[in-house]
Amino acid sequence: MDLLNYQDKFFLFTTPAKPKNMAIDFYDYGELKSGFAGWRVSGTVRNKRYQKYFSIRNTHPFIRDSEWNEYQRLRAQHYYARLRMRSFAAQYFDQLRSDHPRTLAGRGLGFRGVTLGILRNPGSERYHCQFIVNLREQTQRFVINAEQSFDAAWDLAIDQWTSAFEIRKKDADRIRKEKKPGPDAFKYLRRIMNDEGQNIPVDALHFVFAHQRAELKRRKMSETLQGRNGSSSDDFWGEQELGEFAAHLAQEIERHKGRSQA
Repeated sequence: MDLLNYQDKFFLFTTPAKPKNMAIDFYDYGELKSGFAGWRVSGTVRNKRYQKYFSIRNTHPFIRDSEWNEYQRLRAQHYYARLRMRSFAAQYFDQLRSDHPRTLAGRGLGFRGVTLGILRNPGSERYHCQFIVNLREQTQRFVINAEQSFDAAWDLAIDQWTSAFEIRKKDADRIRKEKKPGPDAFKYLRRIMNDEGQNIPVDALHFVFAHQRAELKRRKMSETLQGRNGSSSDDFWGEQELGEFAAHLAQEIERHKGRSQA
């Protein structure tokens, strides 16, 4: 969505279908007790009411009535289009700043369109943590498992959300960085869902914390190697490389265990 290049320019020349919070109406002579004749445009944006009148009563002796009527019609529809643009812009930015009003506790991320979930696949007893892109047509789920890390699932979910909701790149980049949850968000969600009556086991969080466990093991192994070998100057690999390699092997073992449990 390019808010600076609004595409519905036909609003300037036709009368589009009315949104629920917008109205553009024409009143001929004698229809209103006030005596007004012309166009009335009204709308509500973020609970603020806007209203403007465009009279077809011609007080200009050198302008024909037909030309004045057409001029006022175009002014009314131009104002109506601007009001709708403001409404759409407000809706767009609101979805980047707040959860949907119907978002359940623990699922929201501070913007609309993506939520957290801990769900079971059909026919499976195992729960999986996942990012959910909430589309009207079809919900998209990005599961965190042995094949797809926490970071990878998050990036795929944000890519899908960006495309599906027509989010500007600079806004998507900010959301990707600033709204990314930590593993503890799923830990909190598990507690919330169990309080709601679910029975989600702690091993549902296994893959969510896999990266943290791998990093912790890498540090411990690096410290152990450093303690045993001193500076390790006589070895081809340094302490950090050995620690990373050992942590990688440990992570592969975790993935193998995860596949066998799935």
